[in-house]
Amino acid sequence: MGPGKSGKKLMLLVGEVDSIGEATFGYALKAKNLPDFPLVMTSDLHKSFEKVFKSTVTLGGYVPNAHSIVIATFVIDLNGIPAVQEMCIMLTSPEWIPIENSFDGQLVEMLVEQKRSFQKQLRYTFPPRSPLLRSF
Repeated sequence: MGPGKSGKKLMLLVGEVDSIGEATFGYALKAKNLPDFPLVMTSDLHKSFEKVFKSTVTLGGYVPNAHSIVIATFVIDLNGIPAVQEMCIMLTSPEWIPIENSFDGQLVEMLVEQKRSFQKQLRYTFPPRSPLLRSF
């Protein structure tokens, strides 16, 4: 990837969130696939994350066995500490199918239990009320 805000090379993390919590200086993002590699988050980034992804984080507590997937850009600072620059999360069902809300989660769960064939589209630029799931 190209240089980040600090002029350093940006790196990319894609993984399942283990935790996001307070650390000695700011906050730390821990991914399940990198348990010994916590990434530092500034307080401003954490505040922005909490504001933008509050509903996604809350929904994660209501969907049994859901996975929170993170994609983040980060740099390694002069001390060798990875620091998150930007990040986004997405909630998935236990079968790794993206879900947007509890109704979506229930529908995906039902279709999977019934072994139905279906397509699940990602929202991207679709309007909020357009359907994203099609069953066959």
